[in-house]
Amino acid sequence: RSKVDKQTNKTKTNKQTNDKQTDKEKKWDIHNYLISELDEVKKNRDKQLAVKDKQLENKDSQIAQMQNLLDQQQRLALQDKKLLEEYKAEIKDLKALTMAPHDDGEKGVTSDKQPEPENSTPDSQPKPKKWWRFGK
Repeated sequence: RSKVDKQTNKTKTNKQTNDKQTDKEKKWDIHNYLISELDEVKKNRDKQLAVKDKQLENKDSQIAQMQNLLDQQQRLALQDKKLLEEYKAEIKDLKALTMAPHDDGEKGVTSDKQPEPENSTPDSQPKPKKWWRFGK
């Protein structure tokens, strides 16, 4: 009976060690699987971040271009406003000069102003003279 008990105990001990080794192998396999999954997730995250960085750079360049265009538009609008005010002032001065009476009491155009040709192109027309030249 003791011999049989010893052999049974040996078998139980062998099974326990085998079970422990299989448990260790299973844990090792699970551990390796999880590590590989984490690495894959990290790679995907890095790829997504790289794509997002490129998109942000693209958006930054678009914003800079839009700001440049807006600045240019504002400068042109200011330039147009100044030209319009200058033209209005010239028209006002010309009206004042044409309505001002001469020494002989008549209203008329000053002698410095030349009649415009009827069929002329914009390039061939004389440029308008400034108001301060009419007094000379």
